[in-house]
Amino acid sequence: MVKQEFQSVIISSELLKRQVKVDIYSPSRYNESSTVNLLFINDGQDLVKMGFSKMINNHLGAERTLIAIGIHAGIERRQEYGVAGIPDYLDRGSKAFAYSRFILDELIPFLKSVFPVINIDKKYLAGFSLGG
Repeated sequence: MVKQEFQSVIISSELLKRQVKVDIYSPSRYNESSTVNLLFINDGQDLVKMGFSKMINNHLGAERTLIAIGIHAGIERRQEYGVAGIPDYLDRGSKAFAYSRFILDELIPFLKSVFPVINIDKKYLAGFSLGG
């Protein structure tokens, strides 16, 4: 079993024009040949209440390496979540494109700077309710 470590960080996002708190659940050990999958989870502020750290430790085998990133929602949650470029009839999701760009252009490069020896394979996005 691969033990996971937990850390919280604040990323200053130019795209979202806010400070974004992210919780990172990463393998306690990896090497230069480690290939990892990234799991981005919207409403990351709810992961601690769910006992996510224990859940992930119980379900990951040694052959699978995953870094899970819980992205905390901001006060404009309803604007940031949605289909990028297609706000609904109430204009919810108007910042979904910026949120997508935040993940791709700011968060992933940040992760690469924190974990410089990893190779990223697949990327997944999950969430709860509106964040799903």
